[in-house]
Amino acid sequence: MIDTTTESADTTIGTAADGYTDPPPTTVAADVVLFGVDDEGRLRVLTIRRLWDPYAGRRALPGGLLEENEDLAAAAVRELGEECGIHVVADDLTEIGSSSAPDRDPRRRVLSVAFGAVLPDCPVPTAGDDASEARWMLAEAIIDDPESVAFDHHQIVVRARKQLVEQIMRVAPGALPALDRVEDAVRAFTAVLGSVDREALVTELKQVRKSQLHELVGGLDGALSKISDVLGDCGETVGDFLSSTEELEAASETLAEVGTHLENVVHELRP
Repeated sequence: MIDTTTESADTTIGTAADGYTDPPPTTVAADVVLFGVDDEGRLRVLTIRRLWDPYAGRRALPGGLLEENEDLAAAAVRELGEECGIHVVADDLTEIGSSSAPDRDPRRRVLSVAFGAVLPDCPVPTAGDDASEARWMLAEAIIDDPESVAFDHHQIVVRARKQLVEQIMRVAPGALPALDRVEDAVRAFTAVLGSVDREALVTELKQVRKSQLHELVGGLDGALSKISDVLGDCGETVGDFLSSTEELEAASETLAEVGTHLENVVHELRP
């Protein structure tokens, strides 16, 4: 360890004598903007009613503080489950961005990273932990009224919807991982964008699926080639045979996985 002190007290590193002061402590949190599409095709956002101060009784996004040995996406998944009883996986979440205004939380300095996802429906939430109630609110109601939710959560929802629109306009494969089916994606996209050319959107989404189909066929060819190579290379010794068997099992698992994905995509592309 390097000794950072000297005999003179006023030259000790980390004291006010040399102008250094410790920065204020910062707490890290994760918030979740979970979009869903209701039965009438309207975009909604999952909110909670806060049980404790600050802003007790106010609407807010589900979220909370990062725990020890936990990454941010895991914290978002955990908080969503604890406060709303809705369970997603980290791969379903897209990082929206951070909020770091010094006064965004009246208790202390809190740096929050928000995550977003889109569901094809609005599953019934169950309030728990720090939430007295969990409810789906119309996205437009939040966007139109900055006071509808606590903290700076209005800004986070606005940012999340903007990012969502940009993702949809790119129709990027994998941009919205929770929407596996073309039908679900079309409903969600229509809810976000409002009036859209449904037929054109379906056509574009199916083009995306076709490109995924070509990738899957390539993976299928690769798995079959691997199996063929292994079968032709079994060798003569028991050791060679056992080694080849392990490779064969691994290739077969890959083949089964690719086959399942292929079946799903082909089903999507049927008229």
